[in-house]
Amino acid sequence: MSIRLVPAMLEVCLELDAVAKEQHLMEYNSLSFSEEDPLGAWLKRARAKGETKNTDEVLLNLLVHLHRKIDVLSEAVSGVKREFKSLAMSAIINEVGFEYVGFGDEILSVDEKYYMRFELPVFPKRQIAMYLKACDKRVAKIELMHDDDVSDWDGFVASKEREMIRMIKNGG
Repeated sequence: MSIRLVPAMLEVCLELDAVAKEQHLMEYNSLSFSEEDPLGAWLKRARAKGETKNTDEVLLNLLVHLHRKIDVLSEAVSGVKREFKSLAMSAIINEVGFEYVGFGDEILSVDEKYYMRFELPVFPKRQIAMYLKACDKRVAKIELMHDDDVSDWDGFVASKEREMIRMIKNGG
């Protein structure tokens, strides 16, 4: 079996799933895109109904992003911020793939299942969660991720692949 990984840097928090299975599952479910983002859910419904067909998509996306920024500012001003469960480990992922992640250090226990959370650096930035199964001490297979997150994750991995190809072409 061939595992293809490309260089990328992500700060993540993770924990053995067996440590707090119920809490992990509750948080994972709360991080679904529609749960976390009522505006995104509204937009998805409006698109499904065809209500946005005569709208400039770029302008609509920018307007939605602006609304999200206002929500973040409102949270900051009111002092109400979403708190996440503290996970046992902080780590750096230094390689990504469509189905696998590679850690910089040997932190995993082979065949163990992990719950992981991090901020995905895509537009719009947001916390995503996934479940992993360790293949060895550094590499884990992605076992479960929300559908909306899968497409953004795949886009992130593809952009890192393009970066790597450009670096190779430029002699880097």
